[in-house]
Amino acid sequence: MNSLSAVFAGLVGLLQGASGREAVEPADPGERKSDYASTRRHRMHDWQSLANLPDDPALPALTAIAKSGVRAALPFLDLGRGEVQLNMRGYTEGKRMTLELRSADRRMAVKAHSGHPDLEVELYTALAGGSAGVHVPHLLGWDRDLRVFALEWLEGPTLLALIHRGEGKRAGEFAAAWLRAAAAIPVRFGPHHGVDSLLAKAYKWADHLGAADASLGKTASAVARRLVATQPVERAIRLVHGSLYDRHILDLGDGPGLIDWDCFGQGSAELDAAVFLCVVWRSGLRPERQRASAEAIAAFRARTAGLLDDGALAWHQAVMMLRLAHKKIRRSVDSAVAAARPFLDEAARLAG
Repeated sequence: MNSLSAVFAGLVGLLQGASGREAVEPADPGERKSDYASTRRHRMHDWQSLANLPDDPALPALTAIAKSGVRAALPFLDLGRGEVQLNMRGYTEGKRMTLELRSADRRMAVKAHSGHPDLEVELYTALAGGSAGVHVPHLLGWDRDLRVFALEWLEGPTLLALIHRGEGKRAGEFAAAWLRAAAAIPVRFGPHHGVDSLLAKAYKWADHLGAADASLGKTASAVARRLVATQPVERAIRLVHGSLYDRHILDLGDGPGLIDWDCFGQGSAELDAAVFLCVVWRSGLRPERQRASAEAIAAFRARTAGLLDDGALAWHQAVMMLRLAHKKIRRSVDSAVAAARPFLDEAARLAG
């Protein structure tokens, strides 16, 4: 641990002691614990047949399905007779898997976890399909022992797909609709995604960036110090999605649909806004997406005018840019350092 990290670790300890609450780190979808330089993501977005599902003993639902078949393993689904098709849509080794299940007259998402998903199940129950024009999948059933639950399938293009085809304005407006709706949703449970936990992560990412490249580390450490000096006062705390990526928001025609609530919690509106703005900015690094990306950002900012504090938003964006830079250097490829640089430069600009 370098001296900066040591100093900050002590600061976080004091903050935790003063608040009586341990700092909670927002989960990172797609990650599994290992050395930072290794490839930690294992995601399959194309359909994979059941025969190709991995043997992952950390996910008891998969073991039960492999042994007995989906109908016998998950009787709460009441699938009846007829062919059942099961396809893998997302996977994080040792942590969770999302499956698409199709039968003659049903389609649903089945989410298998390594830990008990009680809070997420409680969230879907409380949201009851969404509110204020924002759709959230209905909970169809669950098995606590197998750590698995099933959700209504929401069908529509992601906002990332909208940006790819040049519909940036619509993408920005749909993301802003969630920010507006969330303020009125009376969900008051879930981990606290606060400034202290984000700062702790920022120093960890800076350390890892420095281990990958001295120049990156110097810039990242300067950004982390600046974040400590300018940390915003947390205003109204409310429900946050926690990973408001453009791929987690769907265009359902009559409004947005939000999926993948693994990282939900309590935090400021600026957290969700920063995640969305940063991943859209990332899309704009490709010349063919620059215009749509800029339109999405402009539409989002216009539709959230008066809702967000600009200083707090820039602070959260700087944290998110550090995280995106860190994601780049986790990959063991020659171009990783160069790929991280634009995100780090943007983090420095935002923090400054």
